[in-house]
Amino acid sequence: MVLAISMAFAMFIPYYGGEALDGFFSFNAVNIGILYAITIGFLMMLAINRKQALDSYISMELNKLRRMYHLAKHLHEATPGTDKWFHDIDKAITAYLRAFKQRDFSQYERGNPLHRKITYAIYEFPQVTRKYNAELYGSLLDAAASTTEAREYIRSTNDASIGYYQWFVTLSTTTVFAFIIIAASPLQIMTRMIAGTVVFCLLLMIQLLYEYDRANHKKRNFYTKLYLQNEAIMKNGGKT
Repeated sequence: MVLAISMAFAMFIPYYGGEALDGFFSFNAVNIGILYAITIGFLMMLAINRKQALDSYISMELNKLRRMYHLAKHLHEATPGTDKWFHDIDKAITAYLRAFKQRDFSQYERGNPLHRKITYAIYEFPQVTRKYNAELYGSLLDAAASTTEAREYIRSTNDASIGYYQWFVTLSTTTVFAFIIIAASPLQIMTRMIAGTVVFCLLLMIQLLYEYDRANHKKRNFYTKLYLQNEAIMKNGGKT
C-alpha cells in the first residue's frame, strides 16, 4: 500500500526541473533533507526511549508483584493468626492480574481500584498481629511502594505520545521533501521509479515512527499476556 502510494505520487507530479532550476532544487533538497533527518531522528529517539522506559516499568511492576506475594507468604508462615490476611493478599494480587483477561492494556488505569486493594491489605497487617518480623514487613512495604510508583510511571509513559503539532511539522516536512525530489526528477520511467522509491523510504520512516510512538494492537496484547503469565510465575516460585 505504501509502495503503491509512493509510485503514484512519483508518476503524477510534473517535472519542474531544467538547467535553470536544477541547482535550485538540489540546494533546497539538501536543506530540507537535513531538516527532515534532524526532525525524524529527534522524534524517533523520544519514541524509542519512551518505549524502552515503558517496558522497564512494566517489568518492574511485575517483578515487585511477585516479590510482594512471596514476602507476604513468608511473613504469613512466620506469623501465627495471619491466615485471612494472606488469603486477602493472594486474592487481591490474583484478581489484579486476572483482570487483564477482560480488558486491553489501553485500559490500564481501570486496574487502579484492584491495585489499591493489594496495598490496603498490606497496610492492615499491623492491626492483625502485634508480633511480627519488622524487617520482613518493611521489605513488603517497600515492594508495595515500588509497584505504586511503577504504575504511575506506566500510566504517564503510556499516555505520552508525539503531539499533533509535531506530527503536522513532520508530515509537512516529509511532503515538501518528497515533492522537491519528484519535481526535480525528469519524466522518465527509471528516474521516476527511483524518486518513488525514495518517497517510499520516507513514508516507511513515518510509519516506523508511528509504530514506536503508539502501541499497536499486537504490542498491547503482548503486554496483556505478560500480566496474565505473571500469576503462574509468581505461584510457581518464579524470580522475585
